[in-house]
Amino acid sequence: MIRLLPTATFGVVLLMLGALCSSCSSEPQPRYFPLNAGLEWEYRIHEKSRAIDAFRMLGLRNRSAQVHEGMSYARRLASDGNEYWLRVDDDGNLRRHLYRTSIDFEPRPDPTPRTVMPIHPKLGQWWEIETRPYILERVAPFRERFFLDDSKRINLRMEVVALDDVVEVAAGKFRNCLRLEGSGLLNVLADPSTGASEVPVTHTEWYAPGVGLVKLERSETLDTPNIQGGTITMELVAHDN
Repeated sequence: MIRLLPTATFGVVLLMLGALCSSCSSEPQPRYFPLNAGLEWEYRIHEKSRAIDAFRMLGLRNRSAQVHEGMSYARRLASDGNEYWLRVDDDGNLRRHLYRTSIDFEPRPDPTPRTVMPIHPKLGQWWEIETRPYILERVAPFRERFFLDDSKRINLRMEVVALDDVVEVAAGKFRNCLRLEGSGLLNVLADPSTGASEVPVTHTEWYAPGVGLVKLERSETLDTPNIQGGTITMELVAHDN
């Protein structure tokens, strides 16, 4: 059994990941996003910028489905204590509808359900998601991660760009992978002398059939004296599927 390792607050990567389980076994199941209770994954996350170069681990486990206000949801628990409630909607899209932090008794609804992917993805399909910066941070005159700032929101346009990628990570080599690519822009006030700056954001996810997410790459490009961007890579280390 994979041990869910403690980590710093990083639920956003999977929210990014978007991040994540639907309902009963009789309903359609996403080929690239297994929802069965008891499955586990362990990921290594690498954050890199001029201000940081660090690794951490994140564990995920599917819990049993649960009914909330008459609807059945699958649940995915992260090792940081966050829990994500998902379901396959009538239009054939897997979406996250609810989430619960480690201090919440009841799950909270997302303002707008977050599309993870269509359960039968086709090349060229696209959708938009709202997300926050993952690694962008103020480094002077004080240090502050923008992930914690509700005013910093990014609209990413996600698109199905490949169905046959080969991806090699610590957990092995995976073929016929689904690749999703996203891009967007964030405007920030870098500093009084520089003024407003555009931060290009690119986001790529790879999913293996029957396994789920095997790799994620995120880039937030900005380099000023006060604000630093960087990259985040997340790769599968082990899974129990």
